[in-house]
Amino acid sequence: INLNTEIAPGSIRARVIDEKQGLTVYENVRAVRIRSKEYVLLIMKDYSPTLGQIDGSVIFLLEDKEVRLSNIKGCFKHQGNEFIMIIEEEMVG
Repeated sequence: INLNTEIAPGSIRARVIDEKQGLTVYENVRAVRIRSKEYVLLIMKDYSPTLGQIDGSVIFLLEDKEVRLSNIKGCFKHQGNEFIMIIEEEMVG
């Protein structure tokens, strides 16, 4: 994985870190949907820097598919069109 590549115009790079998969990188993400107990958030290109906790689900909207991570607890940071999420716990159900 080349960590210093340019991010494509109109997109976000997303990095997800968890115990099972380690680091997973998604390139050319159009938007990130977060549904947590306390809020719903849609992050798109040039969104303001954001920190938060997730207790719910995250969907990465890619050009040709959606990647859904459900029933998770963790934290995230979005800055400079890069979304980084650390999954602390995956809940069954």
